[in-house]
Amino acid sequence: MAETPRRAARALARVARCVLTGFSWALVPVAVMLAAGAAYRAGSGESGLLDLAWLLALHVAGGAAGSYLLHEGGHVLVLSACPGVRDIGIHSGLLRFSVVPRGEITRTESILTALAGPGVCGLAGLALLAGGSPLAWWYLAHLAFLLPVFGDGRSIVRAIRGARDQAEVSPDVPNR
Repeated sequence: MAETPRRAARALARVARCVLTGFSWALVPVAVMLAAGAAYRAGSGESGLLDLAWLLALHVAGGAAGSYLLHEGGHVLVLSACPGVRDIGIHSGLLRFSVVPRGEITRTESILTALAGPGVCGLAGLALLAGGSPLAWWYLAHLAFLLPVFGDGRSIVRAIRGARDQAEVSPDVPNR
């Protein structure tokens, strides 16, 4: 396997781990609710609680976690093609995930990277909307990250203004 696809695969695996870990606080109660709904249905024959649990699971896993995974995955794929990027770090917190290039990227690469995350989610959202999926708004909402108050929008503004990104991750920030 060539170095660029291998680097992208490693970074995508780290992103997936961070996103799933970041949403574990929501996934565990949903799993408990699914089990309780299944037990209640088995005992009573009523499926209301189980139906609600499935709907909640769909939105947490397929909507929230899935859209963040796709968003950060879009950034990773573009960064993996940038020749000056030596590695891709992942920063995460509660519902905050950031892909950080280690190395150097040009202004154009910075803009393309910033557009990739919200852009791929926007396209997925439009496809889901066309298919009538209730998850579409989770993906379309990522277009808001292009506003300058968010990291993607700030990166675009900074690159347009001419600031060259020297994307070094400080040594005290672990690469998860």
